[in-house]
Amino acid sequence: MKWVLDRILLVITAVFLAAASWGFYHYTGQWGAPILLTIAFIGLLADNYRLRKLLRDNGIDFRSERRKRWEQRHERSGR
Repeated sequence: MKWVLDRILLVITAVFLAAASWGFYHYTGQWGAPILLTIAFIGLLADNYRLRKLLRDNGIDFRSERRKRWEQRHERSGR
């Protein structure tokens, strides 16, 4: 009997999400995709900041070896 309730809640959730997505695209029009991409980009930047902070707090250098060599080379040449 528990699976019946689970299926009903799943259908209700699907209907709600379908209505929400329709409403979003209906009211934003052609700006829907840029809005979603901007939100995703900001989320990626925030996650990158959080992960770099976590690495720094644990004493792990997050820069690649290639980047370190590039910085050393340009530091010596005075650029």
